[in-house]
Amino acid sequence: MTKPPPSASRIFKRVREVVEADAFKIPDRKGYRGTGGPGQVLQELLGGGGGGDNKDMPDLEGWEIKFHGGNSLITLLHKDPEPKGIINNVVDDYGWTDAKGRISFRHTIKGQSDRGFRVASEGDRIVIRNNKKNNGATPYWTHDTLLNAAGGKLRRLILVSGKVQRNPRRVDYR
Repeated sequence: MTKPPPSASRIFKRVREVVEADAFKIPDRKGYRGTGGPGQVLQELLGGGGGGDNKDMPDLEGWEIKFHGGNSLITLLHKDPEPKGIINNVVDDYGWTDAKGRISFRHTIKGQSDRGFRVASEGDRIVIRNNKKNNGATPYWTHDTLLNAAGGKLRRLILVSGKVQRNPRRVDYR
Protein backbone atom coordinates (compact mmCIF):
# COMPACT_ATOMS: atom_id res chain seq x y z
CA MET A 1 0.00 0.00 0.00
CA THR A 2 1.39 3.38 -0.94
CA LYS A 3 1.17 6.24 1.48
CA PRO A 4 -0.39 9.51 0.37
CA PRO A 5 1.82 12.46 -0.51
CA PRO A 6 2.62 14.91 2.27
CA SER A 7 0.41 17.47 0.57
CA ALA A 8 -2.11 16.88 -2.20
CA SER A 9 -2.15 20.62 -2.84
CA ARG A 10 1.60 20.46 -3.61
CA ILE A 11 0.98 17.80 -6.29
CA PHE A 12 -1.95 19.76 -7.75
CA LYS A 13 0.16 22.92 -7.85
CA ARG A 14 2.87 21.08 -9.80
CA VAL A 15 0.29 19.74 -12.27
CA ARG A 16 -1.21 23.22 -12.71
CA GLU A 17 2.25 24.70 -13.45
CA VAL A 18 2.86 22.11 -16.18
CA VAL A 19 -0.59 22.58 -17.71
CA GLU A 20 -0.19 26.37 -17.78
CA ALA A 21 3.28 26.25 -19.36
CA ASP A 22 4.13 26.22 -23.06
CA ALA A 23 4.57 23.01 -25.02
CA PHE A 24 7.42 20.68 -24.06
CA LYS A 25 9.80 18.88 -26.42
CA ILE A 26 9.48 15.10 -26.53
CA PRO A 27 12.99 13.57 -26.63
CA ASP A 28 13.97 11.53 -29.68
CA ARG A 29 15.29 8.52 -27.79
CA LYS A 30 14.19 5.09 -26.60
CA GLY A 31 11.12 5.19 -24.39
CA TYR A 32 9.81 8.44 -25.88
CA ARG A 33 9.31 7.69 -29.59
CA GLY A 34 6.08 5.75 -29.22
CA THR A 35 2.66 6.74 -27.98
CA GLY A 36 3.87 6.72 -24.36
CA GLY A 37 6.34 9.59 -24.89
CA PRO A 38 4.02 12.41 -23.74
CA GLY A 39 3.20 10.50 -20.54
CA GLN A 40 6.89 9.89 -19.84
CA VAL A 41 7.64 13.61 -20.24
CA LEU A 42 4.72 14.47 -17.95
CA GLN A 43 5.94 12.14 -15.21
CA GLU A 44 9.43 13.62 -15.41
CA LEU A 45 8.11 17.19 -15.28
CA LEU A 46 6.11 16.33 -12.16
CA GLY A 47 9.10 14.71 -10.47
CA GLY A 48 7.85 11.15 -10.74
CA GLY A 49 10.68 9.94 -12.94
CA GLY A 50 9.58 8.12 -16.04
CA GLY A 51 10.67 4.89 -17.55
CA GLY A 52 7.28 3.19 -17.90
CA ASP A 53 7.91 0.68 -15.14
CA ASN A 54 4.32 -0.70 -15.15
CA LYS A 55 4.42 -1.24 -11.39
CA ASP A 56 1.17 -2.02 -9.60
CA MET A 57 1.40 1.24 -7.67
CA PRO A 58 0.95 4.95 -8.33
CA ASP A 59 3.72 6.91 -10.04
CA LEU A 60 4.09 10.12 -8.06
CA GLU A 61 4.05 10.13 -4.27
CA GLY A 62 0.84 8.13 -4.08
CA TRP A 63 -0.75 9.58 -7.24
CA GLU A 64 -1.18 7.81 -10.57
CA ILE A 65 -0.41 10.17 -13.47
CA LYS A 66 -1.92 9.50 -16.91
CA PHE A 67 -1.74 11.43 -20.17
CA HIS A 68 -4.47 11.28 -22.80
CA GLY A 69 -4.19 12.82 -26.23
CA GLY A 70 -7.80 12.03 -27.09
CA ASN A 71 -7.21 9.55 -29.91
CA SER A 72 -6.85 6.15 -28.26
CA LEU A 73 -7.72 4.00 -25.29
CA ILE A 74 -5.93 4.70 -22.00
CA THR A 75 -4.00 1.85 -20.43
CA LEU A 76 -4.98 2.09 -16.79
CA LEU A 77 -2.94 -0.86 -15.54
CA HIS A 78 -1.13 -4.03 -16.56
CA LYS A 79 -2.03 -7.29 -14.86
CA ASP A 80 -0.96 -10.74 -16.04
CA PRO A 81 -3.90 -13.12 -16.47
CA GLU A 82 -4.47 -16.43 -14.77
CA PRO A 83 -3.83 -19.32 -14.72
CA LYS A 84 -0.21 -18.68 -13.85
CA GLY A 85 2.05 -18.95 -16.91
CA ILE A 86 -0.75 -18.72 -19.49
CA ILE A 87 0.73 -15.53 -20.92
CA ASN A 88 3.51 -17.69 -22.43
CA ASN A 89 0.90 -19.79 -24.23
CA VAL A 90 -0.85 -16.65 -25.51
CA VAL A 91 2.41 -15.24 -26.87
CA ASP A 92 3.31 -18.57 -28.50
CA ASP A 93 -0.16 -19.02 -30.03
CA TYR A 94 -0.90 -15.47 -31.17
CA GLY A 95 2.42 -13.62 -31.23
CA TRP A 96 4.51 -12.52 -34.17
CA THR A 97 8.20 -12.15 -34.86
CA ASP A 98 9.43 -8.59 -34.30
CA ALA A 99 12.26 -6.78 -36.10
CA LYS A 100 14.83 -8.35 -33.74
CA GLY A 101 13.58 -11.90 -34.31
CA ARG A 102 11.77 -12.19 -30.96
CA ILE A 103 8.22 -13.41 -30.52
CA SER A 104 6.09 -10.45 -29.49
CA PHE A 105 2.47 -9.98 -28.50
CA ARG A 106 0.78 -6.77 -27.44
CA HIS A 107 -2.90 -6.16 -27.93
CA THR A 108 -5.41 -3.66 -26.59
CA ILE A 109 -8.98 -4.87 -26.67
CA LYS A 110 -12.21 -2.96 -26.38
CA GLY A 111 -15.10 -5.37 -26.76
CA GLN A 112 -13.93 -7.30 -29.80
CA SER A 113 -10.82 -6.86 -31.94
CA ASP A 114 -10.03 -7.46 -35.59
CA ARG A 115 -7.68 -10.27 -34.51
CA GLY A 116 -10.64 -12.28 -33.25
CA PHE A 117 -10.26 -11.51 -29.54
CA ARG A 118 -13.23 -10.55 -27.42
CA VAL A 119 -13.71 -9.67 -23.79
CA ALA A 120 -16.45 -11.49 -21.89
CA SER A 121 -17.71 -11.42 -18.31
CA GLU A 122 -18.43 -14.99 -17.29
CA GLY A 123 -19.45 -15.59 -13.68
CA ASP A 124 -16.81 -14.08 -11.42
CA ARG A 125 -14.25 -13.72 -14.24
CA ILE A 126 -13.33 -11.51 -17.16
CA VAL A 127 -12.09 -13.81 -19.91
CA ILE A 128 -10.43 -13.26 -23.27
CA ARG A 129 -11.72 -15.53 -25.99
CA ASN A 130 -10.52 -15.85 -29.56
CA ASN A 131 -13.07 -16.58 -32.29
CA LYS A 132 -10.39 -17.70 -34.77
CA LYS A 133 -8.52 -20.16 -32.53
CA ASN A 134 -9.46 -22.22 -29.51
CA ASN A 135 -6.41 -23.77 -27.91
CA GLY A 136 -7.89 -24.90 -24.64
CA ALA A 137 -6.60 -22.66 -21.84
CA THR A 138 -8.26 -19.26 -21.67
CA PRO A 139 -6.67 -16.23 -19.99
CA TYR A 140 -8.82 -14.65 -17.30
CA TRP A 141 -8.86 -12.30 -14.32
CA THR A 142 -11.29 -12.60 -11.43
CA HIS A 143 -13.42 -9.55 -10.74
CA ASP A 144 -11.77 -9.28 -7.30
CA THR A 145 -8.27 -9.31 -8.80
CA LEU A 146 -9.14 -6.48 -11.20
CA LEU A 147 -11.00 -4.43 -8.59
CA ASN A 148 -8.11 -4.72 -6.13
CA ALA A 149 -5.53 -3.78 -8.78
CA ALA A 150 -7.61 -0.84 -10.01
CA GLY A 151 -8.40 0.33 -6.49
CA GLY A 152 -4.76 0.27 -5.46
CA LYS A 153 -3.51 2.12 -8.49
CA LEU A 154 -6.36 4.43 -9.43
CA ARG A 155 -7.78 5.72 -6.16
CA ARG A 156 -5.63 8.82 -6.63
CA LEU A 157 -5.68 9.42 -10.39
CA ILE A 158 -4.65 12.58 -12.18
CA LEU A 159 -5.54 12.56 -15.87
CA VAL A 160 -3.90 15.27 -17.95
CA SER A 161 -5.08 15.78 -21.50
CA GLY A 162 -3.07 17.41 -24.21
CA LYS A 163 -2.16 17.67 -27.83
CA VAL A 164 0.90 16.17 -29.48
CA GLN A 165 2.51 18.19 -32.25
CA ARG A 166 4.26 16.11 -34.90
CA ASN A 167 7.04 18.31 -36.29
CA PRO A 168 8.87 19.19 -34.16
CA ARG A 169 7.59 16.55 -31.75
CA ARG A 170 6.21 18.43 -28.75
CA VAL A 171 3.35 18.07 -26.29
CA ASP A 172 1.08 20.79 -25.01
CA TYR A 173 -0.65 19.73 -21.79
CA ARG A 174 -4.05 21.33 -21.17
